[in-house]
Amino acid sequence: MTKQPTIYEERRRKLKLNILEDLYNLRALTTEQLSRRYKYSLSHIRRIVRELRAEQSVISEKVKGYKRINRQQGNYHRISTKGIRRLNQADFVTSRTADQLRVSEYYLGYVLSVNDLVINLEPKGWKVISGRDIKDKLSLNRADNIHGMLISPEGIKYGIYIFLNTVTEYNMKKIKSEIQRHTNIPNMLFLTKNKSSFNQVVEEFDASIDIVKYPTFGVLPFAFGINYLIFMYTQENLMNFLKDYDVTPYPDADISAAPMGLKTVVIHENEEKYFVNMLNNNLAMLSTIRSYRKERYELDGRKVLVATNMGEVIPDLLKDIHHVEYLHIAHAEMTDYFRNYAIN
Repeated sequence: MTKQPTIYEERRRKLKLNILEDLYNLRALTTEQLSRRYKYSLSHIRRIVRELRAEQSVISEKVKGYKRINRQQGNYHRISTKGIRRLNQADFVTSRTADQLRVSEYYLGYVLSVNDLVINLEPKGWKVISGRDIKDKLSLNRADNIHGMLISPEGIKYGIYIFLNTVTEYNMKKIKSEIQRHTNIPNMLFLTKNKSSFNQVVEEFDASIDIVKYPTFGVLPFAFGINYLIFMYTQENLMNFLKDYDVTPYPDADISAAPMGLKTVVIHENEEKYFVNMLNNNLAMLSTIRSYRKERYELDGRKVLVATNMGEVIPDLLKDIHHVEYLHIAHAEMTDYFRNYAIN
């Protein structure tokens, strides 16, 4: 008589299959990512991965290039040929080999970063499509730099580019060229891993208004960007946050003669003002604000209120526009909001 597995053994078996399925679909995951994905302790995940490695179902290697630090970055894991065979035995349909799923050392940091988006955003209703899959889906060039696509809970699509560090002039030209070709992608988001890459993206694309022709062309620090997309993506959540800053929506305002692109009116300090959200550093809005020239402002009378949390980055870009006011929001205040929102 065959001994029936215990509840513990069955749970362990399912966890192993889930990990193998994730490694097949996502190509590479770190121990820490698996811990967050399945809400188990690091020590428990290490034991499970050790068993999978002993069973020759996974291959573990050292992480390189994911975080710009000198200390040890831990291990990442990928599925083996035996692991794919094990999935097939469990009726999981596969079409790629372990060798086809292997990630090059150069591209590893991007794959792991996209998988951070998967782990954090998908439980909140977002869909994340990998770079490889979006290239296949939209018939893009295999050599393109695009790292994937985000689809919001409302179905709005964003091509995503991830900057682990600053890039060379040659690569920046290549990225600009391909963005101009991606006419079937409606919006763009750039997620940067450090201050220098953030500054590079802002500087390069602010000087390329012929490329920034998307409704949203946002530039977000990576970790902040994840929280922004979870907790402040909708207009409702944004305005709820801004209540504490004396910003009140004014949906009944007469906008029949409003400048193109400036359609949101708020009451701030007892005045009607056009509101522009630059917490997402949407570079497409810079030209909109610049087009609202002094002569038009003197006829209209409404100033522009710009919300930003990037210090003087946006004010410096708009320094010649004197009818713009800034609502400076500290990083700590936004972090507190994200934390409190998550708790509630």
